[in-house]
Amino acid sequence: MMKQILLTAGLTTMLLIGTSCGSGNGQIMWQDVGECIGGDVTGGGAGANLSEERLWQNPSELAEVNFDLTTANKGELRITITDASGNVVFDHGLTKDSGDDTFSGTTKSGTPGQWTVKVTLKKFKGDGSFSVCPVN
Repeated sequence: MMKQILLTAGLTTMLLIGTSCGSGNGQIMWQDVGECIGGDVTGGGAGANLSEERLWQNPSELAEVNFDLTTANKGELRITITDASGNVVFDHGLTKDSGDDTFSGTTKSGTPGQWTVKVTLKKFKGDGSFSVCPVN
């Protein structure tokens, strides 16, 4: 269940397609480990505004999503996941004041195949990590 632990060290191969936009004071560092995708995020200065997405092959109808704020002074870390049919199956954010700095759960049921994982930092100042793995 806790495959996200595998995603905390070093960068590995990035996926094929991605988009990025935002301020230069943040970073999303993507990692692939086995069937999972994840990575680490950082934001500094007045807070990072950054959004990136990657394509991810999910052989399952569900995915396990784990993410946390290691340290956060302000802002939001949001994960949005779209299935192979283009339906949003997950959209959740964490903030310093959200009461819990960790999320663990599953997506809604979706169409297996090429999913899109989008990570968004909104005025984010701090560090965090995330992982998305198929539920077999």
